[in-house]
Amino acid sequence: MKSRIKENIVLSGKYVLLKIFEIKDISRKYINGLNNNKVNKYLKVGKAQQNYKKVKKYIQNFLDSKKNFMFLIKNKKNNSMLGTATIRAVSKNSAYVGYMISDVRYWGTQYSYLPFKLIISFIFNKLKYKRIICTTLKKNIGVIIFLKKFGFEKTTNSILFKKMGQKKKQSSIYLLNKINYKKHYEKKNLYT
Repeated sequence: MKSRIKENIVLSGKYVLLKIFEIKDISRKYINGLNNNKVNKYLKVGKAQQNYKKVKKYIQNFLDSKKNFMFLIKNKKNNSMLGTATIRAVSKNSAYVGYMISDVRYWGTQYSYLPFKLIISFIFNKLKYKRIICTTLKKNIGVIIFLKKFGFEKTTNSILFKKMGQKKKQSSIYLLNKINYKKHYEKKNLYT
């Protein structure tokens, strides 16, 4: 059952719209994106084939949670699905973000940067978290560059690696706190 509070959450930018991902939003295109080797190469699901039943269960967990969110990212111009963003509460002050643009035509464009900017703003300004955590495989250079553009900094905190279920040999954890984001973002003014 979807939370009433979540029903009305819509994040809107110039070219993109983010809304709570609902069961009715599951499409063949979305499942195909999850099963695309180019898209899932660095995702936690990896090469495990996804289907409607698995995806429905995953989305339902977000809908049932008061603290965790899953957003559908849509292109305002043609209403097509671009990807998803997830937010999970890690602690009172920290949230974890998972982010995927499943339509590879939009990688590295304003359509991939703007939704992330909206998610960061939502986490800091509406949810009032003080720190955002992102994880990625060390070999995922594109995401590492992407995170650094937003002011994320790499951490080697062993406790955080354990808490996030990551292995230091394979993964990297990047952190962004609200103060550093404001300083970094005001300086670069990324993709307004």
